[in-house]
Amino acid sequence: MSLQVERPQKPCHHGPVTFRKARLEDAARITDIHNQAVVNRCCCDTETCTVEERTPWIEAHMNAGDRYPLYVGEADGEIFGYGYLTEYRFGRPAVAGTAEVSYFLDFAWHGQGLGQAFLEFLIEEARAIGFENLVAILMASNARSVGLLQKLGFELWGSMPDAVKIGDLVTDHVYYGLKI
Repeated sequence: MSLQVERPQKPCHHGPVTFRKARLEDAARITDIHNQAVVNRCCCDTETCTVEERTPWIEAHMNAGDRYPLYVGEADGEIFGYGYLTEYRFGRPAVAGTAEVSYFLDFAWHGQGLGQAFLEFLIEEARAIGFENLVAILMASNARSVGLLQKLGFELWGSMPDAVKIGDLVTDHVYYGLKI
């Protein structure tokens, strides 16, 4: 499924934004974007990975059917980010109405409204799939993502104090939720 959204309000030199399901040929770009988040300590992974290491994760999303999709965002034919829904608390039917949402943008594309467009798209996809709740689990030190989640109505549902330790960085692991 593709969705075209309006260009962001901020000045942007890029054309229309679209979202589509990821394909195997996107693995290198997805890996590059993921590794940026690792290097910049914006996620809980501590080591970068290769395309070969990331490909099985992409294939698992592709084989999961329509319930837990992996998408890429594109502008002018270039992938600027990826986002996905995953099962919250694997194998626990009592929480099957809740999905975890995650999104990552290439740092060169930050500040153009693309993260908001991507998260809005993922919320709508989750609603269409039939989820009742979305939860974003992230590091409290990731101020940009925390701000975006709050802007779109997510509320702090929980915090694990000082649970994340990456080198000299110690921060809370926080749960932001949205009833959809």
